[in-house]
Amino acid sequence: MSAPPEHRAGAPAPLRIGPSDPAVRVLALHHAGGSAAAFLPLLPHLPAECELVLLELPNRAARPGLSPDDFEDALRGLAAQAHPLVDRPTVVLGHSLGALFAHSVTASLPAHRQRLVHALILSASPFAPQDGIPPHRRPPAPFAHRTEAQLTEDLRLFGGSPDALFADPARLADAVRLLGLDMHLTDTYPGGPAVPVPHHLWHGLEDPTHVPGVLSRSADSAASVGAGAEVRAFPGGHFFLFSGQEPAAELGRIAAAAARATR
Repeated sequence: MSAPPEHRAGAPAPLRIGPSDPAVRVLALHHAGGSAAAFLPLLPHLPAECELVLLELPNRAARPGLSPDDFEDALRGLAAQAHPLVDRPTVVLGHSLGALFAHSVTASLPAHRQRLVHALILSASPFAPQDGIPPHRRPPAPFAHRTEAQLTEDLRLFGGSPDALFADPARLADAVRLLGLDMHLTDTYPGGPAVPVPHHLWHGLEDPTHVPGVLSRSADSAASVGAGAEVRAFPGGHFFLFSGQEPAAELGRIAAAAARATR
C-alpha cells in the first residue's frame, strides 16, 4: 500500500495533543468498546517533545460516523488518517483490538514511512500478529456470532467498566451495542504480514486471556515476529496499560529514545 487508502466520509479526525512540530509522535489505537480517551492518563509520562495522536473508530458517543463493515473496512479509515502522520520517528501503540489495528496500520505503510516507526507496541493483543480468522469463520454481520448476553458477560469479565454501568439498563445496552460492533472487527480480522520494525509485546499478569504456565499470546506473538521482540508482563488485568505506572513509564522511555534518534 503506497498511499493512504480511501475511506468513507464521517471517519473521525485524529485527536492530537502536544507540540505542532514534535520530535516524535505516538499513534495510539484503542480497545473494543472503548475510545481514544482511554490513553489520556499516559500523556503525563510522555516527553515534552512528543505529540500524542489518538486514532478513533466511529460510533463513539461524541464522535458519530458510519459503522465499518468489517476489520478491513475500518482499517482503510484508520490507515488513511495515520499515513501522513508517520513523517518522523513514530511509536505505534495499540491495546487489545487496537493492537490488531496498530500492526495492520504499520504493515500498510509504504517502506519509507515504515522505516520511521521506532517501535510497535502491541498491548493485550488477542492474536499473534500474523494470525487471523479464516474467511469461512468470519461472521457476516455484528451480533451474528456473539449474543448480547455473552457481550455483557465479557464486560464483567475483562473489567474496566464502572459498577454503575450494570445498574443502568439504557447505558448497559449502549455499551453492549458498541462492544458488539467493535468485536465484529476482531471477528473479521484477516491477519497480516510480518512487519520489519522493533516489536514490544505487553500483557497484564491478571488478564483473563493470559494463563500462567501456558504459552501466552505474547509468546505466540514473539515467535511469529522473530528474534528481537521484547515481551513484557505488567501487574494488572486486561486494562493494565491504563491503570499502572510501569507501562506508562515504559512508553515514555520508548518515546524519549525515539526523540533522541532525531537529534
